[in-house]
Amino acid sequence: MLVVTPELGALQNAYGFAKAALYRELLRLPADEHETELFQRSRESRTRLVEVLEDVAKERPELAATSRRHVAAFGACVVGNQLLEARDANVPRALERLLGDFLGLTAPVIGALRASRPIRASIQRRRPFLLDHATEESARSLREAARWLLSVDVAALRQRRDDADDAAARLPELDLSTPEPEALTHLRRSPREPVDLAAQLVVDGQLCLARLRDLSDGGALVESPAELTPLQTVLLAVPSLWHGLRPVEVRHAQPGRCGVRFLD
Repeated sequence: MLVVTPELGALQNAYGFAKAALYRELLRLPADEHETELFQRSRESRTRLVEVLEDVAKERPELAATSRRHVAAFGACVVGNQLLEARDANVPRALERLLGDFLGLTAPVIGALRASRPIRASIQRRRPFLLDHATEESARSLREAARWLLSVDVAALRQRRDDADDAAARLPELDLSTPEPEALTHLRRSPREPVDLAAQLVVDGQLCLARLRDLSDGGALVESPAELTPLQTVLLAVPSLWHGLRPVEVRHAQPGRCGVRFLD
């Protein structure tokens, strides 16, 4: 969890911390000095991690695939703290975008806490803030963050990260050329627009990296390695479009992609 205040320095520090933590993990993956040098050389000449991994994939596709699995299992989120004005909420959103654009991380903003005398007083008294101020805006934000965190199966997330080498070898290739079944096209009630947005699915308490490929008022087309079945209910996060998780129902599923219907 990255907690950031509205100051520019705090934004830079939070991003730098996340970048260092992610690269520290990825630099443990190379099997020999050549792979380490390959990774470092590309890192010095590229600004985005996706570009680094594209370079690595040209010589070591297995290393690139394993690295992508580790990125998917990183499990980051953002909380804004000490926000004084409504526009200060743009700072945690900016951090979320930076992490997605430059590191490929899905790190949704799960809470935003305003600067508050009662919060400071509760710290000084060593008494939980929620006990005395349960109806305040910051209390509601804390509960939202807690619900999001409790929806994450941390043990499974760690296990998937530890087993990334084996999991990467079992990942199916995304079949991007396969269209939706024609039998479903007549069910659409609103036009769909093509998009390319970072997303995240929560399936049985486990986080899985995903991308939105098209979007309408009633649903979306999602690409993800998650194994899904029709009529299954999962949670979908698209940080650039909405805050938090939305429940969706899988309408059809194929290896690597699925169509979902919004339930809220």
